[in-house]
Amino acid sequence: MDLLQFSLFFAAIVVAYILVHLRLARFARFESYLRELGELRVVPDLMRRLQETLDRAKVERLEAHVAPLHADLREVLAALHKVERAVQEVADNLKVVREAAATSPMAAATAPAGPTPRERVRELVERAVFAQGYRNLRIVGDLIGARLEGECTVQVEAERDGMPCKGKVVTCDGAVRDLDLRPAAAMFP
Repeated sequence: MDLLQFSLFFAAIVVAYILVHLRLARFARFESYLRELGELRVVPDLMRRLQETLDRAKVERLEAHVAPLHADLREVLAALHKVERAVQEVADNLKVVREAAATSPMAAATAPAGPTPRERVRELVERAVFAQGYRNLRIVGDLIGARLEGECTVQVEAERDGMPCKGKVVTCDGAVRDLDLRPAAAMFP
């Protein structure tokens, strides 16, 4: 039995040694974990100080940039008030002039007339040509003899999609009757 007791005793010592060794290894890992936690306690304080420094730097930089803008804004507001007062004065003066002109006996005689027939024909031609998608309109010749009554033919040049076009617009009794524009390249053989 001595050999059996010795073997069991030796096995118990080996198991005890293994258990103690595992506990010590676990304790060493726990100790390193506690050291890391101790180091982390400093981090929030460092972060707080860093944030305070950044906030101060941002505010100081912003104040440096905002001060000139504030001064410029005051100047703009002062100029805007001057313009507002000037516009109000002009409006008041215009109102007085209109009232005086309305009560004047000469007002009826000097009242501006409507657009001339020449201007009216030009408007009709421009509206018709632009409505068809043409751009860069040029009226060829004079509209001195243009009239709203009867038929009036106006020679024009314009562009459509970058291509120059030539042709005529015919008006009759204050309306466009015919619009004939063709690309200039088609006119050559």
